[in-house]
Amino acid sequence: MTKTLKQFIKDNNIKMTVSEISERPDMKWDNANHFKCRLKNKTKSVSIYYSQGYGIKNKPEIDSVLDALKIDFISQDLSFKDFCSEFGYSTDSISALKTYKACLKNTDKVKKLFNGSLNNFLECESL
Repeated sequence: MTKTLKQFIKDNNIKMTVSEISERPDMKWDNANHFKCRLKNKTKSVSIYYSQGYGIKNKPEIDSVLDALKIDFISQDLSFKDFCSEFGYSTDSISALKTYKACLKNTDKVKKLFNGSLNNFLECESL
């Protein structure tokens, strides 16, 4: 039975703190609200950058941040060229390369945070 992200969060006792920041250090993204989020389970914690459109006034919720991380998760065998093809980026774009590298960093952080439960996380229903 596939779990929801909310159930996964509860089962794994995941908490999040959020700080608003003026811009992301890992990539340029205009016209958005930017945040530094610290995700913590019982034994580990990681910090990630998260952005959402100006129209969204509330701070991000934990399930939205985890859903974005799940979507951004990159298999180790996905090359930059394949990433661009899959998500509609140009392979001749510095911005696309920065996005790819940010996704790889977040993938490593997700692996660290959910070490033993990574497959359960990736199998959760998306929002």
